[in-house]
Amino acid sequence: TKTIIFDYDGTIHHTLGIYEPAFRETYQWLTEQKVTEEREIGSVEIAGWLGLNSKEMWNTFLPELDQSYKEQASRMVGDL
Repeated sequence: TKTIIFDYDGTIHHTLGIYEPAFRETYQWLTEQKVTEEREIGSVEIAGWLGLNSKEMWNTFLPELDQSYKEQASRMVGDL
């Protein structure tokens, strides 16, 4: 018997250490594209998105962002 464990919210593995830098780099790219205004985003806010899928995360964080940018940003976070 094999068991697979999914740690969507970072309870077992410190996911924030990987996710936060990737998110910050992607967010910087979005501000450079001038599709959102730069603002300070704390680690606590970023940690609140752990466990959400990418669609839920971007719809929560930047609901007004064009869908094509949401999709590109999701790919970027996943690749970094």
